Amino acid sequence: MKILEQIRVLGYARVSTKEQARGENLETQTIRLNEWINNPEGKHIGKSLKFIGGYKDKGKTGTSEKGRKIKQIMKDAEDDKFDILIFTKWDRLYRNNYARIGFLRKLVELKKEFWATNESNDKITREILGVLAEDESSKISERIADGYMKNIKKGKFCKNLKGYRKTKTKKVRIHKYWGPRIQEMISRYVKGDSLKCILNDVHISRASFIGIIHNQSYTSYVSFKDIKTPIQYEPLFSEKERLECCLRYYKELKYKVGMSEEDFIKFKTEKIKEFEEEIEKLNN
Repeated sequence: MKILEQIRVLGYARVSTKEQARGENLETQTIRLNEWINNPEGKHIGKSLKFIGGYKDKGKTGTSEKGRKIKQIMKDAEDDKFDILIFTKWDRLYRNNYARIGFLRKLVELKKEFWATNESNDKITREILGVLAEDESSKISERIADGYMKNIKKGKFCKNLKGYRKTKTKKVRIHKYWGPRIQEMISRYVKGDSLKCILNDVHISRASFIGIIHNQSYTSYVSFKDIKTPIQYEPLFSEKERLECCLRYYKELKYKVGMSEEDFIKFKTEKIKEFEEEIEKLNN
């Protein structure tokens, strides 16, 4: 007879002060977790489960980690002390969805499972898988970017570098149409002209403009793994012009999609400081 490998189950229960005032308590959650251990659901049906204990947070809010056992749970996961974390509802972990997804994502990366006994598990699982898919896509993009930067270092043509063209002998030259328009765009923006008017005149999109001013490949050197390497073709504008464009862009930026007002202000302040410091270094 085949002996089933026991799966270690860790429980977590939390109740805030406000929830206690409404009559909610840890005992109710604990009872439900014990019931699930004895009668598991979903993909855990038929598996040999071993309850190894759990953590309880009484009078603790789900909006902060302060004073909670949530950090200890993650440490236990890193130390491989359990296989499945169970709790009654998703908000027992964190009230904030982003914090909750981040916590569960780390569990998945550590090859740990999780289960909400009183709520659907399908939606949150899809969200976690979506986040991991985005991470993998980001890693692929980084690998592509590495190859792109290596080619620029060698003076090879990169088809996505707007404003340049490849000759029959594979030399890189300024594009007769787009090169002058990019130069005009940068020059006018540095002088203070309206970005909207400039882009209308040179027929370049805002997205392309943002990509160009953040790309050091236009200014005669490229940063690759923190090493600045000269490129082998004529620059369209100077590094100082590029930095001045970036500084003005962030000073005039009014919002960023997907960011809260607080996060945006912090992001904008950091970017402005970053480019001011870069300009100061260049001037010195």
